[in-house]
Amino acid sequence: MRKFIVVTACAVLLSGCASVRSTMLTESTAEVTVKSAHSNDRDEVVYGTLEEAAKLTRMHGYRYFVILTAEDASYRGSTKVPGLVLDYRNIRRGGTPAPGLQHLPSATFTTPGTSMPFITPGLMITIQMYREGEVDPGRQEVWNPNVILGPTASAR
Repeated sequence: MRKFIVVTACAVLLSGCASVRSTMLTESTAEVTVKSAHSNDRDEVVYGTLEEAAKLTRMHGYRYFVILTAEDASYRGSTKVPGLVLDYRNIRRGGTPAPGLQHLPSATFTTPGTSMPFITPGLMITIQMYREGEVDPGRQEVWNPNVILGPTASAR
């Protein structure tokens, strides 16, 4: 029961970090997309994409995979940051209002807001999966799920 609680807690915590989607295109070809929730998770997105591809390869009974295409799936946007509200009634010099401010109709002023750009990294790959003997595992572009997940990790 304790192991179940720990696994559930980890899953809940990690679910906010990245979204993972995999789709089978053919019997041996799949598309894997990982999108992060934070702008500083680029390495985690790359590793998460490879990890998901390795899990998918194992889950469908294949031994190796090759990345056919890789595309940027990052989201670019901006968020509005409101300006500061300055209250001139609180600006004092020696207990008296600052000179020149007495004639203002309003005692507050809001500075202009700004727009802050952001990028949340994402990666989409298309993979071709191969069974033992269908591809030369010595080729540089061939990925072995055992190297990514470890030899005893089970497919989920």
